[in-house]
Parts: sequence; C-alpha cells; structure tokens
Amino acid sequence: MFFWAILKWENVADEKYADRWIILIAFLVGLAIEVHLLNLLTIPAIGLVYYFRKFEFSWKGFITAITSSVIILALLMYGIRPGVVTISSKFDLFFVNSLGLPVLSGLLFHIALIIIFFVTGNKIYN
Repeated sequence: MFFWAILKWENVADEKYADRWIILIAFLVGLAIEVHLLNLLTIPAIGLVYYFRKFEFSWKGFITAITSSVIILALLMYGIRPGVVTISSKFDLFFVNSLGLPVLSGLLFHIALIIIFFVTGNKIYN
C-alpha cells in the first residue's frame, strides 16, 4: 500500500500539491505500525524512490539516501513507537500516584499534549 502511494506520488511529483501523497504515506505508516512491524520495511524503498525522483544520481547521494532512510526506520522502531507508550505511562503514574487523580488521567493529558503539538505545528507550517 505504501509503495503504491509513493509510485502515485512519483507520477505527480512536479504538480502543486504533490506533497499530500507524502503526508498520506506518513499517516498510513503510523497506522500500520501497530498492525505489523514488517510494514516499516518499505521505508528504505520509499526513501530511494524519493531520492531518484528528486535528485541526480551520485554514489554519495545514494548512500546518504539509504543511510537516512535506515535512520528514520530505526527511530520509528526503537524511539518513537516504544517512547510514546513509555511517556504516556509515566504521565499516568505521576497523575495517579502523585496527584491522586483517577486512572488514565495522565494518558488523557498526554493525548491532549500530542494534539496541541500537532495543531501548533500545523499552524506554524501553514
């Protein structure tokens, strides 16, 4: 599914709103992480398609594209995916044990922070 979307992006990469396909791919990867982790293995392939579409080939650029896509893959697998859950549990432990609030109040606070982060980032980007 992701690879199909990156190929669709490649067909319209020079048009005005072509970056919407990249955002769709990022959204789909975020949804698919919890379904099966092998979905993440398309990230290096997506990085290479992006590189070959936007840049002229050179060995330095090729190795940079592979390295950066593997770093993104590692950050998703070992940083963001377990990190969000860990931070959410720490918020919940603090809110319940230290502040005496009901269970899952820290989780709700963390979700609110994430929503605020994305809304603010969207306003800054636009």
